Amino acid sequence: MNRLFTRLGLDATRQSALLRVRARLTLRTFMRQRGRIVGLILTALCFAPLILGAAIGSAYGYLNLPDPWPAQLLGAVLVLLWLIWIVAPVLAFRLNEGLDLTRLLIYPLRSRDLVASTLLGTLLDFPSYLALPIFVAVLVGWGGSWALPIVLVALLLCYAHMVIISQLVLTASGGLLRSRRFRDVSIVILSLLGSSCFFINQGIQALVRRMDPNRFINFRPLDYLQWLPPGAAARAIERATIGDWGAALLWLLYTTVLLGLVSWLWWRLLLRVVTGEGFWQPTPRLEKSIAPPLTPRNALPSSQSYPLLRPLLQRLPEGVRLIFLKELKAMWRIPQRRIGLLQGLLMPILLLAFLLFGRGGPSFRLTPWLGLGLAGYTIFTTWFTTLNMLGWEGKALSMLLATPVPRHQIFFGKGLALMLIIALPVTVAALAFVGLTHSWLGIAGWLASFGGSMATMAVTTVASVLFASPINLESTSRQSAFSGGCVTALANTFLVPLAIGLVCLPLVALFGLAFWWQLEWLVALGVVFALLYGGGLFWLGTRQAERLMLSREAEILVATNQAET
Repeated sequence: MNRLFTRLGLDATRQSALLRVRARLTLRTFMRQRGRIVGLILTALCFAPLILGAAIGSAYGYLNLPDPWPAQLLGAVLVLLWLIWIVAPVLAFRLNEGLDLTRLLIYPLRSRDLVASTLLGTLLDFPSYLALPIFVAVLVGWGGSWALPIVLVALLLCYAHMVIISQLVLTASGGLLRSRRFRDVSIVILSLLGSSCFFINQGIQALVRRMDPNRFINFRPLDYLQWLPPGAAARAIERATIGDWGAALLWLLYTTVLLGLVSWLWWRLLLRVVTGEGFWQPTPRLEKSIAPPLTPRNALPSSQSYPLLRPLLQRLPEGVRLIFLKELKAMWRIPQRRIGLLQGLLMPILLLAFLLFGRGGPSFRLTPWLGLGLAGYTIFTTWFTTLNMLGWEGKALSMLLATPVPRHQIFFGKGLALMLIIALPVTVAALAFVGLTHSWLGIAGWLASFGGSMATMAVTTVASVLFASPINLESTSRQSAFSGGCVTALANTFLVPLAIGLVCLPLVALFGLAFWWQLEWLVALGVVFALLYGGGLFWLGTRQAERLMLSREAEILVATNQAET
């Protein structure tokens, strides 16, 4: 490696030191939050089949499609990878982290060494290996001839373009991406797009059906994509395979010049950001903002802001009422929590749309017994929403635990607020079921959903004390469900759902028997049993969580503390 660095004009000693620092930071990330190892394994299991399928499909296309479509497919694949590396940082998904060059500029390092360390450091990033099967497919489809050296150089240039353009986007829009307003807007938009996959799929299918295949016979996308860096690499590979070496070298030279230009632009922009003159950077304000005085009116949430809930709030203990109001405000003000709120409100509507329009159009007939499925949907939503409720306090958890509020009132107030949010979309779905089926079973499923929600919350309340994990509420990226320790991630992924299934098994069995024997009177009995059973379990769960919390407050604060990496 030292000889290779020297031949490339790099400082071998400093490159080795930078690589060791990068490896140590990567290892420290997983050692401090070992739950990320579980998330990494599950992510690999989810995405590996998709990536391998895409690689096998593209390799098959390179080898078997008639000319000129293999080259067109190659250009489309490489440009798509390049675009993913551009868009992902804007959507707050970091594909290649690298070292913080703003901290390395104070050291006597040459520009070429810093840029090379950025490229080499990405070999320690997991997303880099997701692109590896796609590159191997290119080697399989195009590397079986004398054009192999051109293919290797073109792939290296493509990978360098992906990394540098990603860093350029991060540097150019750093101030914008770090702003709270952009984070809030992007999270809301992403949640809406994620919840609208069904409608997007339906629209794409309708668009494909209306297209005329004959119009695309003479369409050559590579004629347009070749002016982009990865498209030029694809054109160089195509020219080399047919023996046109001069054109292949010219296209490689064009790609190299573009890489040098993008690298220079990124480096100059990075220097300007360090000196405070970067693009889209917020202008620092010199004047001091005077905070409003802390008065009882703005210090604590008041029930006067929620006139519709005033009759309920007046009957609650003071501690429960304050926690309930605080939780409602936090669910709207914190962007990461707003995702769950919006998705929870939209999901029943999307499910109804799928049932009505996904199987032959609006003529699809709903069975009245499907209304009982609202309880199952609520159990799943409650598990997803109430998991790690202490971790969602963030840095304010220590202040919450310093208040003289009984601990069971904290859990009761949180549970009541979360149950209200969960009940809103379920109520809309229940009314829709009743209107469509003209059966009281929709109301029965709606009432039973409260029992299932309380039974589920009894498990997640205790689990939030035993398996608390940190959540960075100021992060501009999506939060991982596998933060914290390895045991915590495994418990929240496998143990907690298993416990919820066992706790809710009596409810499922009772309503399952009612459906099997078509006994509506058993449904009425099951609704009463679900409310009593769920309410009793929730009371026991909050009391057990209180007993556990009195002896584990220090451990919970340590477990939810954000580690400095």
